[in-house]
Amino acid sequence: KQQSFHVFSYITGNDLSSDEGINQSSLLWSCYCERLMLFEARMGHTDIPINYVDKPLFLWLRMQQHAMHLFSMNKPSGISSIQLKLLLALGVRGSELKLMPPRLSSRVLSASVSQTNIF
Repeated sequence: KQQSFHVFSYITGNDLSSDEGINQSSLLWSCYCERLMLFEARMGHTDIPINYVDKPLFLWLRMQQHAMHLFSMNKPSGISSIQLKLLLALGVRGSELKLMPPRLSSRVLSASVSQTNIF
């Protein structure tokens, strides 16, 4: 029986072929982490650009960075110590999740500018 290599099993020592000690979210996390490792090996960094073709990986990384930021502020983050250590080893740094403001159409912008009296 051939077993595939998974980051989660390597780091934790848990055998992914057994149903004990692993849950779906841990398995999903390890799959994303492997994809991040491949990106890092190819590009030499973990700064995934916003227009990167693998949008789910970009979004997952942003959530991990936010969780790392929360952890650094002693707030509930949902990130395990093993996950944190692995992300740090890859060079990932935490950052605050900044929400983008809604886009305004040019019609709304021009209307608001024309209604503004400068004098």
